[in-house]
Amino acid sequence: MKNKKNIVAKNTTVKFESLPKNYVLQIGQGYQVKFERWLPCVSAKYEAILQELGLAYKVEANERCRFWDAEVYEEDVVTLPVFRQVVSTNDVYICTGQMKVAVPSRKTVAKAAEAKKNVMRKVEQAKSVPTKVDRDYLMKILNGKTAKVAKIKNAEIDKCIGEDIKVLPAVKANGEKTGFYGIFYIQKLQYVPVIKLVVSEQIESIIKGEGGQNVKYWEYILDKEIEVIPV
Repeated sequence: MKNKKNIVAKNTTVKFESLPKNYVLQIGQGYQVKFERWLPCVSAKYEAILQELGLAYKVEANERCRFWDAEVYEEDVVTLPVFRQVVSTNDVYICTGQMKVAVPSRKTVAKAAEAKKNVMRKVEQAKSVPTKVDRDYLMKILNGKTAKVAKIKNAEIDKCIGEDIKVLPAVKANGEKTGFYGIFYIQKLQYVPVIKLVVSEQIESIIKGEGGQNVKYWEYILDKEIEVIPV
């Protein structure tokens, strides 16, 4: 299927904002298809939901599952212009030619969109299920480390995890839980003068808390100095 709207003359240069709606981006030896019609996707951790609903899917490199109705899968072949960024520019692209690309048909995408409603309903149900936080769960997160920060949704902490592991929540100024927890292996704390917690820059302020309240509380409970290291 040759779509005249997608045809761009070779060697044509355009700014990023003027790129056509549908095109192929050349990155080194690789290609990325930019197309307005595509199949929905969901995190690979919800793969079981797709199986339960009898949907067909493909697990992609970014740990997401692209899915569709198992009974309806058709493709259209379209001709798209190929662009690559001009060296030493921030937003100038040059058309290097054309490429035929197989894309899901409109019918396939429409049926997948219908299925997505059920998928997202199941995902929301799964999100509301408490995460049972027991000793094995915590040891797996620590993976031999003395301390670690982890995000645990709807944590239901087992009262029998033992005195040698502390699970301390990071909270907002009003006391609301953030979903992040500091996990500390007490037996190993005696061997470190300062507890070092490596976290992403995006959550550094959440972990520290307003005025450093979370870290101060954790230091009080653990009787150890804590250093939060953003990366």
